[in-house]
Order: sequence, then structure tokens, then C-alpha cells
Amino acid sequence: MTLVLRIIKKWIPVVLVIIFTSWNLNAMELGFTTGSLSKPTRTQVGLSGSMGMVIPMVKIEMEWNRKSAKENDLEFRNSLSIALKVRPKFGNLAPYAVVGVGSEFDHFNFHFTRDQEKFSFFGGGLHYFFSGMFSIRGDVRFLHYSAGYNRTRISAGVFLHI
Repeated sequence: MTLVLRIIKKWIPVVLVIIFTSWNLNAMELGFTTGSLSKPTRTQVGLSGSMGMVIPMVKIEMEWNRKSAKENDLEFRNSLSIALKVRPKFGNLAPYAVVGVGSEFDHFNFHFTRDQEKFSFFGGGLHYFFSGMFSIRGDVRFLHYSAGYNRTRISAGVFLHI
């Protein structure tokens, strides 16, 4: 087991260097999203950003979402996620598929604890470009939480493509 850990520790920096040096800054997209999480009353707002890589049509995406706050209800929290997105473009339409992981927490303070909700997700959506730099996006994601329950997130947003 220790041999496996040593191999993983050795290759993690190499993989991170490859990922960071392969970013294509000309393929950035930034956006504001809003949507619902499994129930229409569970609204959320967030920011989404992704950056292209050397591999055509592949992007790394990061999202922050804040679920609507209610007094004494811990289910309404912040979430951060990171994902790989495959997004070809056909004229004004750009469908995509996404797969990733994330974590939910009460406060954005970088003090990570074991009681935070972790989740994995997959999904897809569609960007419709109404100009060369702006698009609207529709998105559906299926989230599986470490506690064993599932949620469906439906959202829409406005994006700027640099």
C-alpha cells in the first residue's frame, strides 16, 4: 500500500503541471447562473467559469453556488465544484457534457471538515450564442451525495466568452 501512495504522490505534481500549462486562456467563459435543486422552492444562484485546454473541446469548469438561505435550515449552503466539460460548437449551438466532484459547506473559510457534504455529478446542457461573445445556457446535472441521497439541478445562465 505504501508503494502505491508513493507512486501517486510522485505523479500528482506531474499531472498538475500538465493541466496548468495546458490551459488555453483564449477559451475562457464566465457566467452567472440561477436555478432549482430538486424542488422549485430550493433556488440557487452562482458563478461559473471554465477554461479551455490544449485538447480541443475540453474545458475545466469551476462553479460556486449559494442556495437560498432559510433560518435554521442547514440544507441551504454554499457549494464549490470542479469538473471536466466536453463542449463542441455547431454554429450558434454548443451542447456539452460534464462530469465532476464538489463539496457543500456553511461558510467559505477554507476550514474543511469531515462533516461537509461531498458530491459527484454528471450532466449536460446547451449554450446558445446570440452574439460572438455572449451566450445563454441551459443545464441539467444529477448530483450524488456522499450521504447516499441524490438531487437534480436545473439551471440557466448568461455567459461571456473571451
